[in-house]
Amino acid sequence: MIAALAASCSGAGAATTAAPATTAPPTTLPPTTTTTTLPPTTTTTVPPTTTTTVAAADFFVRVKGAPVALRRAIRNLYRFANRENARAPSMPAELRRVVRKGPQRERLDVSPKLTIRRLPGARVAVATTKRDTILAVSDGSGHWRIVGAHLASLGRKPWFGSDEPRLLMVIGSDARPGQNPPDFRADSLHVVALHPESHSAAIVGIPRDSWVTSASGGTGKITDFMSNTGPQIIVDTVEQMGGIDLEGHVLTGFAGFISMVDDIGGFFFDVPTAMSDAGSQAYFDAGGQKFDGTEALAFARTRKTLSRGDLDRSFNQGLLIMTAMLRAQRLGWHGIPEMVEAFGKHGSTDLSAEELMTFAAAVLRTNPRKVTNLVLPGSTGSVGSASVVFLGEDSYDILSDLKDGRLKKS
Repeated sequence: MIAALAASCSGAGAATTAAPATTAPPTTLPPTTTTTTLPPTTTTTVPPTTTTTVAAADFFVRVKGAPVALRRAIRNLYRFANRENARAPSMPAELRRVVRKGPQRERLDVSPKLTIRRLPGARVAVATTKRDTILAVSDGSGHWRIVGAHLASLGRKPWFGSDEPRLLMVIGSDARPGQNPPDFRADSLHVVALHPESHSAAIVGIPRDSWVTSASGGTGKITDFMSNTGPQIIVDTVEQMGGIDLEGHVLTGFAGFISMVDDIGGFFFDVPTAMSDAGSQAYFDAGGQKFDGTEALAFARTRKTLSRGDLDRSFNQGLLIMTAMLRAQRLGWHGIPEMVEAFGKHGSTDLSAEELMTFAAAVLRTNPRKVTNLVLPGSTGSVGSASVVFLGEDSYDILSDLKDGRLKKS
């Protein structure tokens, strides 16, 4: 059990005691004809002066179960927010300005609840009180960095990453168990765009059979670009298609997807239409039901029994992403480390641990009623023997419309 005590940074409020007066030594005069004896010197002892500890010192932060460095970072965050000369913990410059700007409190006594999980080469943590939320990341060296916070107990505004749009490429590979996902086709392709300022989001599906121009030159089905090349070609191609900047990508295969869903306990899903597809093993009645990882994958893969084939499948995959966002919101702040850890075990990304945490925080702060799910429109056709989707010009306009993180033309 670890307790952290944050006291005043400059010693304000510490009790002080005045030193008592000392007794003067007796004075002896040299001998003269007449000897005079001086009266004894009277010594007055000054009682010690006491100072009552001021209320500003009543500032306590206790973090049970925290590594020493994390405990110190959280304690210093509160001290920095409430003391003019306190030293700041490691954190983004914009968060530093938000935390610093505000009134000081004379009293504060908090004991945050803490959740810590591991990623490859990193650790992530969330600490909360009834009013405050703090996100922290360790780089594996033992050093902890505060990456987001809302210190409502001190009257501070929330900051969980920039208010700039967050655009992420979400890729599902058709790699089977035991296969390396980046070496196979991109079976599911979606741009997830968050607009933190308005708490809105958009999920834009790209049909896997879309016939497009690759960022590396040449044309083909976008699903084939990743095979033996890696996910970056998908990111580059989609950026080129819409003239947008993607923050990065997340990628998983069949086995990883199943494990991630199972690790978070599955979720309840509203199946839009009944399904009976032997190819994907999707046998579902319409309506709400509990999905585990295997059932979620079966639903995501179904296309042959759908009226619009690949277009409807991409839309259904977007519904799963929306449901995952709702699941994250139900798990709450302490669910973020758990979901990030599950992804770290079963997926891959080029995002840092800090970017994953703040992206997840933006998801939690998104209004579910402000989430748009759509698929780039197009028409089915063929190129040689290959069945493809030809995207219309409005598809490229939709991607371009995501530049600011939200769809204005949907």
